[in-house]
Amino acid sequence: MLIHDALAFGASQLSLALFTTLAPAGAIAYAIGAAFCLFFPGSKAAQDRLDHCLVIPLALAIVGLVASTAHLGKPSNSLFVLSGVGRSPLSNEVLATVSFIGVAWIRWLLGYSTRDLGLLGRILLFVGCVAAIWDLSATADAYSIRTIATWDMPYTRANQIAAACCSGVVVSLLVFRVAQTHPSLRLKKALFLFSGASALVLVA
Repeated sequence: MLIHDALAFGASQLSLALFTTLAPAGAIAYAIGAAFCLFFPGSKAAQDRLDHCLVIPLALAIVGLVASTAHLGKPSNSLFVLSGVGRSPLSNEVLATVSFIGVAWIRWLLGYSTRDLGLLGRILLFVGCVAAIWDLSATADAYSIRTIATWDMPYTRANQIAAACCSGVVVSLLVFRVAQTHPSLRLKKALFLFSGASALVLVA
């Protein structure tokens, strides 16, 4: 009976777990990929391939957001979530995630344009990076709640950020692989060290 109850509780929290893992991981992976596009553009063909493959972290964030609606009791409740923006950490979290997905989605669609986006494309990539960091910060803040004793700890925010950084780097390396983009050995080492350090912080 105890095992059954535990499994039932775990299943009921699955949508929340998917959101808090997939969306931040997608945001960090997108930020890494977008930053690479900005600072190490490479050839036009390589840039286009990486642009198109940024749909992978974007898709993770979208799946996480869709999964989160199941945690609200019924999907229609998601229409009222944004009514608490500014006073509700949950509303701020959803706004940040939707903003990130919106900017990233627009930039990805424009990447298929036959016209050179030029400065507009770089601005959208930069805004996407900022929105991704905001998304991670808002998600971490949403679980620092004073009324829930087990969440009201300094470790809660650190856990969220460390988990997102660890998994986000892995997703970004997958994006580079699929896009046939080859970062320098120094950059790869830096990403591995960052992911490893995040994992150590998470375990600690």
